[in-house]
Amino acid sequence: MIDSNWTSGASIMGRDSNGSTKVKDITATGVFQGGSGAFPNGITGNNATIGGNNEISNLTVTGTFVADAGTQFNGNSLTATTATNVVGGANRIPYNSASNSTTTSSNLQFNGTKLTVQALKSNTTIEGSINGNAASSSTVAVANADGPGGNFNLLMTNDNVSSSASVYRDTGIYYNAGNNALTVNGDITALASDIRLKENIEQIEGAVAKVCQLRGFTYEFNQEARHSLRLPKGRHAGVSAQEVETVLPEAVAQRPNDRFLTVKYEKLVPLLIEAIKELKDEIEELKNGG
Repeated sequence: MIDSNWTSGASIMGRDSNGSTKVKDITATGVFQGGSGAFPNGITGNNATIGGNNEISNLTVTGTFVADAGTQFNGNSLTATTATNVVGGANRIPYNSASNSTTTSSNLQFNGTKLTVQALKSNTTIEGSINGNAASSSTVAVANADGPGGNFNLLMTNDNVSSSASVYRDTGIYYNAGNNALTVNGDITALASDIRLKENIEQIEGAVAKVCQLRGFTYEFNQEARHSLRLPKGRHAGVSAQEVETVLPEAVAQRPNDRFLTVKYEKLVPLLIEAIKELKDEIEELKNGG
């Protein structure tokens, strides 16, 4: 039967024993409504409202799709294809923003192997390890509740070259990056001077002659030292690392990153001790008329 509510061309296949009408093709210019059940193989509409429990094999939405709270979509995720036009592009992780809408940010990305987070904040204790690549980072910062006015009191330890460094907070260590000053409250304890820890001991010979090859002078740091290494202005007293290296290489090290030489001044003390002893022997000889 066809009346004014049907478009010409509708094909009614028949009615089953439950009173349900089976329709092959329907073209509706107004509103098409039906109870729960299965949809036809194809349904197209500019504005459609679907209610009840329905089975749809393929749903394409070209406009806005609105679902009421509690709406469930069940299916097999293994055969699902994700959208390629998600806000923000590839690798970004969707999250619920402050405006209660789903969005993404370049600060939170995952490429299937690595999770990238630009800023990580925790209000609780983090247990376990936090690993990062210091080679690609200019600084490693840990802020405390005191704010920017608090002490820079971090201690990095590394007992083995192949192991990871540990970070400890110690109120006795203060570093001020503004003037490159390091302040340590307390005593320095050194155990390496114990003779029981030493072997292959060799006396320093010709100490006076070696001391005479060194110059003591005053100086100012040049522009590279002040800008690159942030060394202080003003006049200083010291020696040349290159000159020390020729007479006592054990007192010279390379810092930082093997770019420059530096003198470990405490290691000059043994040289000076032996030089004084040699001079004393010479004085005793002169006294004895030798």
